[in-house]
Amino acid sequence: MLPSDLDHDTPRVKAFDHDRAMEAQQDAVDLLEEAHEMIVIHSARYQQTLRRYHERKIRGRILKVSDIILRRTQSTKENHELPPPWEGPYTVTEVIRPGTYRLGDNNGNILTNTWNIEQLRRFSPKIWSYRFLVKLAPVRAPQPKHFQPGLLRGFMREQY
Repeated sequence: MLPSDLDHDTPRVKAFDHDRAMEAQQDAVDLLEEAHEMIVIHSARYQQTLRRYHERKIRGRILKVSDIILRRTQSTKENHELPPPWEGPYTVTEVIRPGTYRLGDNNGNILTNTWNIEQLRRFSPKIWSYRFLVKLAPVRAPQPKHFQPGLLRGFMREQY
């Protein structure tokens, strides 16, 4: 309000009621608190949904001593186009704490570094040998001993 409004009793000054103004101010504060509570409820609901989704998608992994595993490739010495993302196989020699492991190779050498479970995965011999270790030659289907191509078509028979 301007000082001149107070001196000349403008309609706004005449209509002012202190009790109604305090009540309107309290209503505004209540609405603000209610909006804040609604935001907190929505945020908690979102975080709970996100936690449920995360727990559904993420499985806990635990390795034991003598498990055979692969570790994520750390070295970039071999700069060819598609290096394999995993190297190994290695054996778990010690569980330092859940999620942290000490590894050993097939020769019995224990690696100096400890490894987090995020950089390890279980070794699956079938998948590993098929994908990474062995380059398979194309396989042709075996043919029967007395194979006659004309018999398959039915209209052209070869005589022997």
